[in-house]
Amino acid sequence: MISQSGRSALNFNGDLVQKIFTSFNNKDSGQLKNELSGDFGVNVRYNFTDTGISTISNYICGHMHYEKYYKVNGINHIILNCSALMGKKHGLTTDYNKKWDRRYNEISELAGYFININPDKMLLQIFGYGAATRFVSFEI
Repeated sequence: MISQSGRSALNFNGDLVQKIFTSFNNKDSGQLKNELSGDFGVNVRYNFTDTGISTISNYICGHMHYEKYYKVNGINHIILNCSALMGKKHGLTTDYNKKWDRRYNEISELAGYFININPDKMLLQIFGYGAATRFVSFEI
C-alpha cells in the first residue's frame, strides 16, 4: 500500500488508504479527496470520533513477490510472498525468490502462510511454508 518512507506504493490511492487507517486510529473526522476521476476518484467524508478503543494495528497483503515487514504511523505493514514459480534464471523472478531455489512439484514451489491471532499475548503470528519465512510475530 505504502513504502517504508510513507509514499504510495500503489498506482492509485495507497497513501489515502494509509491516511484513513491513521485517521481511524486517531479518532479523527474529515474528508478524503483526490483529483482523479472514474474508478480511482475519491471524495468521501469520515467520522471516527466514536469508534471506542478499536484501532488498526496491522495491514497484510501479498502478490509483491517478496516478504517485507515495516511500521508506518504505528501500523505494521506485512507483505507476504505469493508469487508464481518462474525459476532462478527467469527475468521476472525477484532476488528474494531466487534464494529459495524453488522447484516444481516440491514444497519449495509454493509460498503459503497460516495466520494466527493470539489475543492472550496480543500477537499476530504468521507461519510460513514453502518459499516463505517460517515464523514472524507482530504486536496487535
